[in-house]
Amino acid sequence: MRIRGIRVSSSIVRDAVSKGAMHIVNLALGRTYFIDGRVATGRKLGRKIGFPTVNMDPYNELFPGGGVYVTTSRFESFDRSFASVTNIGVRPTLYENYATTIESHILDFDSNVYGDTVRLYFHGLLRREQQFRSALELTNQIRQDIERSRRYFLQHG
Repeated sequence: MRIRGIRVSSSIVRDAVSKGAMHIVNLALGRTYFIDGRVATGRKLGRKIGFPTVNMDPYNELFPGGGVYVTTSRFESFDRSFASVTNIGVRPTLYENYATTIESHILDFDSNVYGDTVRLYFHGLLRREQQFRSALELTNQIRQDIERSRRYFLQHG
């Protein structure tokens, strides 16, 4: 298959997913890339710093590389999708050598969805995962990530 004169294959798409190049992935697929999973109980650290998150135990083996993404979350118990910001990575500011997590802060959302199935749509990469010098620096960056995500949804409906 060719898109804009460029040959597209499953290996190119897999590579783009692993690099977080969602614009390439979504163009190649002709739709927004998504992963499915179950909402899992986390350690509630996001809630403690003022940004509650939904932790996902993914069914898919292929999820985007470490970073912060503009996403949309759709839970089986709701009949609509919610704007969200998703972090994929090891949370280096809070842990050392910790397992990769997929956690989403759902904008303007306050419901218990533990155990629910969630489909997470990836619109774009905001930034790569990074380590911050303090929890305060991290929370300031999370605020910026949320604002950038809100602007994305205002521009793209």
